[in-house]
Amino acid sequence: MVLRWTRPEDDALIVLVKKSCRKFGKKQWIKIARQMGKKDAEQCERRWKELLNSRVKKMGWSNKEDEQELRRLVKFAKTHAKEKKIAKRQARQIKLIQACRRLIKLVREQRANNKNER
Repeated sequence: MVLRWTRPEDDALIVLVKKSCRKFGKKQWIKIARQMGKKDAEQCERRWKELLNSRVKKMGWSNKEDEQELRRLVKFAKTHAKEKKIAKRQARQIKLIQACRRLIKLVREQRANNKNER
């Protein structure tokens, strides 16, 4: 059963997470959930990580972050392709690398077009 979160519950969760970090040095989701009442540990953790944690950026990705993620993806694909020796998988992984490169090219072209429009 999915229960909606209310503003007072969000506020209470923020306070409990901060207390837990101060007291235990880490988040104790089971203990936090017990104090929350109607929410279980998984719901509390997910709510914190996906919405309430102020350290997580919630705005759009910057150009620099886009580039970093694309480079990580290409690096992952190359490493993964080298590790796998099965021919059927290699073909897919090579396609992934090529797709990443095309994506990087498209992103760069889009940025160049956006700069020219200004």
